[in-house]
Amino acid sequence: MRCSKCNADLAPGEMFCGECGHPVQIAPAPPTPISNVVQPAAPGSSNRLGLIIGIVSAGLLLLMAIVGIGVWLWLRSSSPQEKPNPSPSPTASPTPTPTPEPTPTPNLSIIGTWDCEVKSTDLTLRGTAVLRDDPNPKTAVPLGTSAIMGSLTSQAGLGRIVGTFDGQRFSFKLSDASGDSSQLDLTLSADGNSMSGEGSGLDGRGAVKWSISCERSK
Repeated sequence: MRCSKCNADLAPGEMFCGECGHPVQIAPAPPTPISNVVQPAAPGSSNRLGLIIGIVSAGLLLLMAIVGIGVWLWLRSSSPQEKPNPSPSPTASPTPTPTPEPTPTPNLSIIGTWDCEVKSTDLTLRGTAVLRDDPNPKTAVPLGTSAIMGSLTSQAGLGRIVGTFDGQRFSFKLSDASGDSSQLDLTLSADGNSMSGEGSGLDGRGAVKWSISCERSK
């Protein structure tokens, strides 16, 4: 650097010229130009910065999710739970109980009309017997029995019936207009609708054995 007056050499940093004493005028340094171009960062530093930002962002999102779930669980446990109203169960309609049909009481009386069949070895007679109580029997009847009288109308004509009934067994004498007679014993069935039995007697040919079955007339 030289003095602007005497052109003498100046040492760096001198404020006055050593030869002439003239003050040294220091020209201002030109301003350094500022470049608007942003220099790209090194590839390694950019990747590390992105990784750090990604990790921090993921951590913040995870933290926010945990806090949100915790708040939701706390609010849910502290609020009263509404119990759902149970839907009414359908009322089953009662099953109607079938009314049992009444068991018919057996008719254990022999009073009435009967369709009878009387058989011997060579003869079959079919007829209708009408039986009724005998209020004035001509003979005494055993205790526990009732006196029965009636008639049997068949192909052979009209026969007269006189007998007793003890609730199960009907013992009677059958006689006709000619004077022939037979003694027969019938047993009443459990349902009271039939009788059957056998007996013996006399007819115009002599002694004869009979089997007899009767059904209560409908």
